[in-house]
Order: sequence, then C-alpha cells, then structure tokens
Amino acid sequence: MPHPIFFRLARPDDAPAIRAIIARIYADYGDVLDTEREDPHLEHPCDYFRSHAGELWVAEGDGVVAGSGGIVLKTTAQPSFHDVCLSKDEFEIKTVYVAHEFRRRGIARRLVTMAIDYARHSGWPRVMLWSDTRFVEAHRLYESMGFIRGEKRDIKIVNTFSEYRYDLMF
Repeated sequence: MPHPIFFRLARPDDAPAIRAIIARIYADYGDVLDTEREDPHLEHPCDYFRSHAGELWVAEGDGVVAGSGGIVLKTTAQPSFHDVCLSKDEFEIKTVYVAHEFRRRGIARRLVTMAIDYARHSGWPRVMLWSDTRFVEAHRLYESMGFIRGEKRDIKIVNTFSEYRYDLMF
C-alpha cells in the first residue's frame, strides 16, 4: 500500500527535485529542461513564485518530492514567452508536474485546487494556465475541474512545442 502524500509549501532545497521531475517529463517528449533560456523560473522557483505575488507547493511521498504546482500574478511577472497573450491582473497556475511513480493518486488535482483557492482568497475571479498540447491526461484533469480550453500558441526557444490556454472563472 502506498504511503500517504503530504502537501506543503515548497522550500529552496526542493528545487533540484522539482527540476528532476520536470526534466524527466520533458525527456519523455524528446525535450530538454533549460532553466537559462526557456524556464528561468525553475532556477530558484521559491523565490520566483513568492516574488510574483504567488506561491509554490510540493507533494511529498515516501520522503521525496512527488510533484509541484504553483501560481503567480502575471501583472508582477518578468517578461518571458509565458507572458504573451495575457491580460492584466491575471493569476497563472504554473509548474504542475507529478513524478511518474506517484501518478493517479490525485496529486495534480490537489495542487491545482490549492492554486485556485489561493487566487480565490486573494480576491481574483479567475485563473488561467498554459498546457503543452501533448499533455492529454492533464487536459482531461483541467476540463474535469471546469477549465475551458482556449487559444493555442506555438513556442520555439530551446524546445519546439505548442500549448493550449485554459481558463477557469469562479
């Protein structure tokens, strides 16, 4: 029987484990994690999320980081390709990833719910996120939670991929 999963605020020493989970998932699709050019927010993720009026959480199971998820307020975010097509005053859910061995245990749903609750308690009426078009299981999760799929955008920095925008109004 699997050990229980605990959810907590991320700590700076979680960063290597968060990056390792994401790098493995990227590799599944033939992509590489590049924190210098494509995902700079992952170099020091706790600092990034908290300095952008947000928060980052991790799921912990069996004494290791099992997944991550966070939220940032885009009006305070530094410009990057993630800022394209965003309106002002918008909370974006980011960095929702779960390690392969911990999937199908409700971790992603809980992390997304925590991010939604953060935005709701901050007084915002909606959240949005971008999801790689290849992450079909994630799309099913978001849609089951009431998110509506919107526009598609193409990205080419280090990796070449496309993303769907998802919006949720509360």
